[in-house]
Amino acid sequence: MPPKLKSYDSAEFLRDEGDCRIYLEEVAKDGDAAEIADAVAIVARARGIVLIAREIGLSRDELFDLLNPYGHKHDLGALLGVLDAMGVTRDAASTVQQARGNRAKKPDAA
Repeated sequence: MPPKLKSYDSAEFLRDEGDCRIYLEEVAKDGDAAEIADAVAIVARARGIVLIAREIGLSRDELFDLLNPYGHKHDLGALLGVLDAMGVTRDAASTVQQARGNRAKKPDAA
């Protein structure tokens, strides 16, 4: 009989703000908007999705919709608002914002 495998969830390994900051910074370095939204969703799950949703005035489902990596076009301002509600340091939010700006400025390869 094959062994039962447990699902992997990154949120289980994000134990404090420092872990969340490092995780977000790493994703922001190379991630696109969908990957960043997914990382913010993982951090939100680690911190408590219902509490975060309440703090920013959304329902749990509305927050999931906002953070869905395969959903609508992602609003960086809304993602930064979620980060702020989670108490993630401004340094991590700033890193996400800078990473998005730097990719937008990169010239096309010749």
